[in-house]
Amino acid sequence: MADEAVLTLGPKNPTLLVKQNKHVSGYVWNQTSKKVLKLRLPHIPLDGVPPQIEQYVRLAGFYEVALCGSLKQDKVLISALVERWRPETHTFHMPFGECTITLQDVAVQLGLNIDGQPVTGVTWCDWSDLVTRALGVTPPRRAIRGSCLNMRWLNQCFDFQNLGALGPAEAEFAARAFILRLIGTFLLPDHSGSHVPLRYLLLIENLALASTYSWGSAVLATLYHELCHATGYERQEIGGCTYLLQIWAWERIPMTAPEIIPILQIGCPIAGRWGRNPNRVDVGRQTNQIDLWRIKLDELRAEDFVWRPYPDHVINSLPERCWQSMHLWRSVVPMICYTFVEWHQPDRVLQQFGMFQGVPDPPYQIDKLHDITLAGKEQEDWVTAMMPFIQVWGQRHQRIVQQPVVNTLAGPNDRYMKWYAQHFIRWLTRQSSTTGQIGENIQHVWYGLSDVDRGMYTPEEMQSQAARCLTLCHQLDRITVPAASVELMPMDLPRPTIEYVPHVGRAEAQGLGKYWKEVHAQDVTIHGGTLPPREGEYSLYPLHQGDSYRQYHFGGGSRQPANESGSSGSSQHYQEPQVQMPESQPYSGSQPYIADMSFGESQSQQYFQEEPHSIYDQFRTPEMQHIDPQGWSPVPGWGGGGVSEVLEIPRASDVLNPRPSFWNVANPDAISNAQASFVFDLNQASGVGDNESNIQHGLSYGQGSQHENQAEQEGRPYRVARDTPWPDCGTGSHRIHH
Repeated sequence: MADEAVLTLGPKNPTLLVKQNKHVSGYVWNQTSKKVLKLRLPHIPLDGVPPQIEQYVRLAGFYEVALCGSLKQDKVLISALVERWRPETHTFHMPFGECTITLQDVAVQLGLNIDGQPVTGVTWCDWSDLVTRALGVTPPRRAIRGSCLNMRWLNQCFDFQNLGALGPAEAEFAARAFILRLIGTFLLPDHSGSHVPLRYLLLIENLALASTYSWGSAVLATLYHELCHATGYERQEIGGCTYLLQIWAWERIPMTAPEIIPILQIGCPIAGRWGRNPNRVDVGRQTNQIDLWRIKLDELRAEDFVWRPYPDHVINSLPERCWQSMHLWRSVVPMICYTFVEWHQPDRVLQQFGMFQGVPDPPYQIDKLHDITLAGKEQEDWVTAMMPFIQVWGQRHQRIVQQPVVNTLAGPNDRYMKWYAQHFIRWLTRQSSTTGQIGENIQHVWYGLSDVDRGMYTPEEMQSQAARCLTLCHQLDRITVPAASVELMPMDLPRPTIEYVPHVGRAEAQGLGKYWKEVHAQDVTIHGGTLPPREGEYSLYPLHQGDSYRQYHFGGGSRQPANESGSSGSSQHYQEPQVQMPESQPYSGSQPYIADMSFGESQSQQYFQEEPHSIYDQFRTPEMQHIDPQGWSPVPGWGGGGVSEVLEIPRASDVLNPRPSFWNVANPDAISNAQASFVFDLNQASGVGDNESNIQHGLSYGQGSQHENQAEQEGRPYRVARDTPWPDCGTGSHRIHH
């Protein structure tokens, strides 16, 4: 009988989390980390734009983000989220799967442009002459340090609270100063704390051209980069737009948000419903103890996470910039901001778009891109240096991931969750890991007692599994410590007789019941599933290193193992669960949106799962043929393994392509090869290897005109930008002893 149980942080399969031995989660598991990151906070309030410069800020595309409002950031919550961020995948690893900040969140929350040219260029210039030319003020020598401008000097030159009357030229100067300060202290802050990079002033010198850049993708790339670096235990601070990270957490994880009703501000991005809320509080449900957030996030369930917090009626009420490029929300592309190149992979979080989540492709991110800096590269042309990634960005309109729309979330028996449990870390605390292992052991005990495969375990093996559960919850003494066999001695103590009549007032000597109110403890009912379970396939998670999964099936009136041999475990034979049709369904525990009282009638509406509203959400075969969800019939040969021999009914996954499908997209190997050929010299940061023509050949995705013709024939909407000049082309284990 087992007298010990091993708790291991993981992952069980280390092929994807290759940096785990240097990740902060190892210190959290070893209970040696209480680190709380320092945040780079903005110096300016985001409560509006001075009317004297409003038209120029609108022209440059920064008006909406300037309306977001200000709030005090919760560094403890942000530090707890950083511990779950993985540089390998650019996602947060939760107990229920992956989630992340996407271009959808940037556009809807901040109102930034996500389409257009990548934010990059040269990093050399006569910086003093640029400041004089763009801001109308000649800076003293002490105001410029390298290629950065002193923020205190900039604030002294431009008092945005008291601008006064301005001519057209002066208004343009002030608008550039306003935007530069917004970029350097709020959207793309570094770790200097007192200076703003002047390379961004080069891009906003022409205010009309400034709106053609994809500032939203640059903000997300910078935040990804800072999150990746912050996962190192030695890093003590984090830059980037942590404001976006906190608002994302409040929207997606309601338990972290302030206990107020967020009011949707008409004309503002969604972040304004927090930052500009008249009932605003400075922080959410903040705690100074990071251990509490770790446990809360470890206990987070899929139904506690708001997968789709932006219903259609809310998106339609937002400024046009928030939704005009919504087709790019699911684009798998590299996001670029000078030296930062971070991949955007919505194919890993399709549940955030209401789609079926399968096992995603391996991550695209190249680890050596994480430590490219500007140090010693003042004369670098980053357009040339990052050309392979700029070419892939040019194909952003064709790299849209698509899967069937479903109204259910991935469950523990789905292929994705089985794969996720093997390759990633679900729990960072030993307490939550214990609960998960208890559940896995109890499932094996239940399976061994059921008529699916009764006799799989011997009574001794089932006793061992039960003992392991008792060990994990520190209650093994229930079966190991017998009752004490001690003979008690008689206690012949005489009981005294006491006669006492107190001299008390009229309201005294009535006992404690006089002061206490009655309370009735209510019984708590924990609702589970009904037995016997509904038809379908289930999986037994492996209990030991090297074990494989075992699948079993409930169907009709009989219950039988999924594999006749009695041993399964290979995910190659796993069959996807049946896809359910989309329908409108509110999320439980969701927060209401309330319209601005000044705009019209107040209304409160729940978050709803959106119904398909375009041809993009319809089902297709691998040959791009439409499928009627109510009346399709299976065709042998579609899908990976055909129709299951065990099931008597066909499965939707046998008809639908189980892997994310792209339109006019190159083989992922071609992209990987192009990335591999782009070798960085960390001193010079210059691209070597394949020449430009070979890279273009390796990243050939098909012509945009062919894609448009196909779209017109099928009757589905399609938009393509034609004004861009860019090419189109410590783990550890904890052993419990008893």
